[in-house]
Amino acid sequence: GFRCFLSPLQKILREGNQAQRWLQLHSLGVSSQNVITQAINSIQERELELEDKLCSSLVA
Repeated sequence: GFRCFLSPLQKILREGNQAQRWLQLHSLGVSSQNVITQAINSIQERELELEDKLCSSLVA
């Protein structure tokens, strides 16, 4: 029942939220520009994955 809703929360508790991960990268010496660039690339990849899944389910 609720397991699918709790799974994302467990990941956030384990790895931190997005802003916390960005701050972690910055504290490790990654420049702000590189943190933002990596975030943009990651979001673009995620959107493409979601688009592929959505479009493939509509075609099937």
